[in-house]
Amino acid sequence: MMGEDYFSFDLKKNIDFLRDDESENRECKIKLGHDFLGKGIKPSKGDSIDYEDCYGNRYDLRDNNDLYISSNNESDNKLHELVIKKFEDGDYGIWLVKKAPYYYQDGMIVNYFTLEEAAVGDINAIEANSYLQEENRLMDDFLWVYQGDDIIFPSELKENEGEQGQGSSEQKSGQAVSAAQGDDSPDEGSNGAKESKADGEIDEVGKGGKLFVCHGAVLKCSKGTAPCVFNVADKAQVYIMGKPVATVDDNKRSNMPSFATCKRHDSPPCTPKPTGKWKSGKDSVVIKGKTVLLETSTIKCAYGGTIKIINPGQQLVKE
Repeated sequence: MMGEDYFSFDLKKNIDFLRDDESENRECKIKLGHDFLGKGIKPSKGDSIDYEDCYGNRYDLRDNNDLYISSNNESDNKLHELVIKKFEDGDYGIWLVKKAPYYYQDGMIVNYFTLEEAAVGDINAIEANSYLQEENRLMDDFLWVYQGDDIIFPSELKENEGEQGQGSSEQKSGQAVSAAQGDDSPDEGSNGAKESKADGEIDEVGKGGKLFVCHGAVLKCSKGTAPCVFNVADKAQVYIMGKPVATVDDNKRSNMPSFATCKRHDSPPCTPKPTGKWKSGKDSVVIKGKTVLLETSTIKCAYGGTIKIINPGQQLVKE
């Protein structure tokens, strides 16, 4: 039975299967008896069951990825089982093997991968996050998150605000990482390339621009089901906080190994196939002739996804 934003099962039967037409919509909650599934799931201490939740429901994930959820019927003390065919983490807001990319804690919504947090009210005030309230995603101190969800944090909006009062910091734009051999000549009036120390470490420069990107940044693909760590090869020996700086040529699969599962037909494992170079780098800052990436840079995947940077890997050096 479908509620306003959930499937409901009343425990009167011994076993229920989500029908094929129901399983096409996995971006909704499941209510089993009185409980909405998803909250407080942790590995079980028992030998026969994989996971259990705060209500005592048990989750058994079979080798064929069918998920059996067991609950006792309080009225007649009979065991009830709900079966989800071909389960993947994030279906119906249930996360077992993988962690949900966002979670609720003490009045805050937290990004699991970056640990960035913001108050619920500040998150809800952002128009792009309106679906969280419309779909009742936050209930009973728990946040339901589905595959592909993207929650915008207030800090992500700052890059779109007008930069005011930068003064001399604007003149420093382009000094951060232009340390390369064979760099183009700097524009007239600029201070040119600047490399701070003998080991190639970069000084803090701009105060109000976009952040540069380095090894260890976190990427997200619109077609992927999980973020990916950005691998930047140490070729140019130009660093921020000891980590190699990324350029538009860091566009190989080796730089972004996998975003878990691709949201194409049949959900195959993700094997990124970037097309061309990264877009929207800092053209005036180059490393050995290669444009340096900014936190707003993006690149397309041949399978239809757009890959963006959700954490640049450092919070020190700006354009």
